[in-house]
Amino acid sequence: MTINSDWTIRSARDGLYADAFDLARSTGVPFTIKRRDVEIPPKCPVLGVPIDPARETPHPNSPRLILIEPALGYVPGNIRVVCVAADA
Repeated sequence: MTINSDWTIRSARDGLYADAFDLARSTGVPFTIKRRDVEIPPKCPVLGVPIDPARETPHPNSPRLILIEPALGYVPGNIRVVCVAADA
């Protein structure tokens, strides 16, 4: 990976983490994950398409952090990064 792509992935991960923190706080679900728990895979584990964290405007291949079991909240082992299209 290049320095630029490493930065892009870190930036996207930080954005997903911050959005999850805000959502957890507003909905009252647990939030115990750390930034390092948010891993953006190269391909969407649901659709198998490349995940593209480089764009600022969300699109079908953008990364999205989802909860496996929503009632458990943002706890290690209960989060997954998929592409936006897989979460539709």
